Amino acid sequence: MELVYLWIEEYKNIKNQGFNFSPRFECKYENGELSIEEKEYQSIFPDNINITAIVGKNGAGKSGVLELIFSLNIKNWYSKYIKIFKYNDKLYVFSNIFNLIINDRNIISCYLPTFPDKDNKYNQNYEYRNNIYNNIFLYKYNLEENNDFDNKENFYPNKLLKLTDMKFDDMKNIIFYILNNKHTKVFGNYFQPDKILIQYNQFYSQKISELKNRYNSLYLKNDNWNIKTYFIYYIYLYILIILDSLSLNGNIQNISFVKSLKDIRNFIDIYIKNYLVEDKPYDTFKRNTIAKNEIKKLLKYIDKINSLQEFDKLIQTNTKEFTFPLNININFLKTNFFIIEELPNCFNINFKDSYKNIFYNDLSSGEKSVLRVFFYIEKIIRKSKNNEFIFLLDEIENELHPEWQKKLLNYLIDTFKDKKQTFHFIFTTHSSFLLSDIPKENIIFLKNGKQIDVDINTFGANIHTLLTHGFFMNDGLIGEFAKSKINEVIKFLNNEKSEIKNNNEAKNIISKIGEPIIKRQLQKMLDSKRLSKIDEINELKKEIELLKHRMEILRKNNI
Repeated sequence: MELVYLWIEEYKNIKNQGFNFSPRFECKYENGELSIEEKEYQSIFPDNINITAIVGKNGAGKSGVLELIFSLNIKNWYSKYIKIFKYNDKLYVFSNIFNLIINDRNIISCYLPTFPDKDNKYNQNYEYRNNIYNNIFLYKYNLEENNDFDNKENFYPNKLLKLTDMKFDDMKNIIFYILNNKHTKVFGNYFQPDKILIQYNQFYSQKISELKNRYNSLYLKNDNWNIKTYFIYYIYLYILIILDSLSLNGNIQNISFVKSLKDIRNFIDIYIKNYLVEDKPYDTFKRNTIAKNEIKKLLKYIDKINSLQEFDKLIQTNTKEFTFPLNININFLKTNFFIIEELPNCFNINFKDSYKNIFYNDLSSGEKSVLRVFFYIEKIIRKSKNNEFIFLLDEIENELHPEWQKKLLNYLIDTFKDKKQTFHFIFTTHSSFLLSDIPKENIIFLKNGKQIDVDINTFGANIHTLLTHGFFMNDGLIGEFAKSKINEVIKFLNNEKSEIKNNNEAKNIISKIGEPIIKRQLQKMLDSKRLSKIDEINELKKEIELLKHRMEILRKNNI
């Protein structure tokens, strides 16, 4: 499946503008008529992959185009629009323009009114649309996922920490990959996780020590405890930390009788019933209600853990103290995914590549960024019954070192080229490294919300050549601060008003310049200290050009 064309009447800074996404077709909408012409085109990408890049400066409209592609499938638009998809080797046109004229009768045209009529006349149109739109997925680098761990309100003075240093959805995507991993190639071969590790959060370990020091009864006898017992015990301690933070004067009342896990459970049940009551001021009531709901979820989680007979056999640890990682058996996790999905905040998650002996949390931010995108795609295609996808990737090169930007597209293609599914990857970018891997006809150049033609062949182009092109950098490649300092040196050498006060200051700046031609010329000017000669040289050049011109006229007259 691929997006062929998009036209929108108005959205943000985009007005009456069409965008061609497929080099296989040339589409145009003018005066109520849509023309679609198939072109001769031979792709350099694998048969199941098409790639389109959207490039432009900040504010050019890149993210707006992605939003249009994605958002039109989830909300009705009052602005007129046209979208063309190639799906199952047929072209589908979706539009809310009632009198749209199409020059090709083989196109499946779907007029989509703002709302279906009462007779469901357009049900078939909506069915076509849903079949296609359900396979469009948007990945934004800075998208904040909505999940309980990120949005939970604080219900005691010490803030609840996040489950781990990655978003929970990212973690689930990686777990999903591990559960279904059948790859022989893995994203540049730098990280192939095969183990999931749980570790008690260091912050809560410290809180537990403080809690035990205040309540000696919490030092329970543990000679015969197993892994499951320790796991549950530390969840109970986490609940007690919550209750301790809610209690008056920082002390939990009537906890001295606790001598076993059963005693702790009874104490928690009694405390909830007697102290987290509703006849309190609003703020206290709200805090108590949130705490009560959280504790109830934790108690249900404990009950489910208790019901697992094979917990000790399939989760291993190397210490009795629950401060070291547990390695979770993958097959066990497949049928008991709640262990991870509902894991309390007092635990952290990490992933290990056993073959290379490296951990996810040890990877650089760029390495994690690449994995995040690929694991996301992997999860989508494995959960879907469809075989044709459009992935919208917004600024996926963010956080990547140039070396990784140079490798990214090759990794993407290498990872998904052997799959049975087909993919259209559409991404926005600022990276010239990515663009040098993409032919010009696969790139949409945006300027002020409009697609423009640019006279440059991007594929295999030198990065410096791309950067020096006016579309990318129309004001040179030198940083603005450096440029301003160099200009001040030039003013000084030309006896103009300048921030530079003396020769030594000018010499110091010149010595730091990395561009050899600029550096050499300015050094010559400084060394000569005969700035008037520069003007004389310029005058001589003008006279020489004038003499050349006169000689040319004389030569022509003699002929």
